[in-house]
Amino acid sequence: MDHHCPWINNCVGHGNYKTFLLFLVYVSAAVVHALGLLIAHAAHMIGLNTEHRHNAGRASSGTAALPPSVHVNTHVFWAIMQAICTAMTFLLSIALLMLLAWNLYLMLSNKTTIEYYEGVTAELKATRRGGKFQHPYDLGPCGNLQHILGPNPEKWLLPGLAAAGDGVTYITAWDHVRDDVDALLGF
Repeated sequence: MDHHCPWINNCVGHGNYKTFLLFLVYVSAAVVHALGLLIAHAAHMIGLNTEHRHNAGRASSGTAALPPSVHVNTHVFWAIMQAICTAMTFLLSIALLMLLAWNLYLMLSNKTTIEYYEGVTAELKATRRGGKFQHPYDLGPCGNLQHILGPNPEKWLLPGLAAAGDGVTYITAWDHVRDDVDALLGF
C-alpha cells in the first residue's frame, strides 16, 4: 500500500497504481485543456470588446438595443466570473501537474511514497558509513515503466489492466546478479 487517496476513495497500491497514474494523467490533461479554453475565451472576449468599442459609433438605427448599463453590468459580471474560473483552474493545474510530476518520478524510480522517505533515511545512513544506497526495486527507467504499466507500450494509456505479480514478491535489481551467479555455479 502506498497511501489512501481521497480523490478515488481508495488506497493506492500494487493493484491500482497504474489506474491512479492514468487518473492523474487524464485529469491533468483535462484541467490544462480547460485552462487553455478559458484563456482563449478571455482573449476572444477582449478582442470583441475592442471591436465593439471601435464600432459603437456606427450602430444601425433600425435595431432595438438594451441600455448601455445592462451591457456593462453583464460584461463586468462575466469578466469577474471568467477571472475567478481562470485563477482557480490555473492553481488546480499547477497542483495537479506537480502531483503528476512527483508520481512520474516515483514510477521511474519504482518507489512508493513511503519507500521514497525510507530511502532518504537509508541514504543518509549509508552516507554516514561511507557507502552508497541503491533502491533494491529500481530496475532502470524502462524496466520500471514495464513493471508498472505492463510490457506492451501500446496499452500503457489504457486503464484496467492489472499490474504483473502478486503484490507480495517483487523483482529486485539484484535478481539478475543472483541468476548470473547461479548460472556460473551450475544451479
